[in-house]
Amino acid sequence: MTHNGERQHYVLALLRKLFEHLPPGATLGLLYDIACQLKRSMLNWGFLSEIFPRMIFAVSVFHVYGHQWPCQIIYHPRKCLGFGLSDGEGCERFWSALRKLIPSLRVSGHYQRLFILDLHIKYLECSSQDQLGSWLARRWRKSVLSKSTALAAVKESHIPQDVLREQWRLQVLAQTRPAPRQSKNKASQAISTILALDESIKAEHAAVSRLQ
Repeated sequence: MTHNGERQHYVLALLRKLFEHLPPGATLGLLYDIACQLKRSMLNWGFLSEIFPRMIFAVSVFHVYGHQWPCQIIYHPRKCLGFGLSDGEGCERFWSALRKLIPSLRVSGHYQRLFILDLHIKYLECSSQDQLGSWLARRWRKSVLSKSTALAAVKESHIPQDVLREQWRLQVLAQTRPAPRQSKNKASQAISTILALDESIKAEHAAVSRLQ
């Protein structure tokens, strides 16, 4: 890395390297803070076109609420098939586990900093492996509870699931429709239309008065 910040070419390089280690038929669910922009860039410029069809894009839960509503409808992981209860905040949790090292590493030498980071990351890896069983059990219980709660809510609504899915499809179509083009003369045109209608109403009133 040669620049600060989340540059798209770093993400593209990581994706290319990752796919080198995945089976040829594997599909990747990508949770990224600006996955919407990344997908648009890949479509517009043909980046990684050979592996693009094998990717599903979603925005991580913590960041998606800062995006516009049409973007949330399409890229929220809770609204995308295949992501389940994943939130895409694994890197944030990893950084949180390293944050206590910040004060001491600020005054450390380069190689000492690398050594301490490497040692602590290996410690976190071993700790995670030791707790993997309990983590899986906890996640499984949470998933079962979430599913049963959602199914109970659907059952209480007395609305068939097919109807709910169709209504959701129509909502997505309606709320992701392109906004009307802006026009500098639109306000003037609206005022002219209102004045014309007002004159028409006055003329109709006058005609009614003559008939009476």
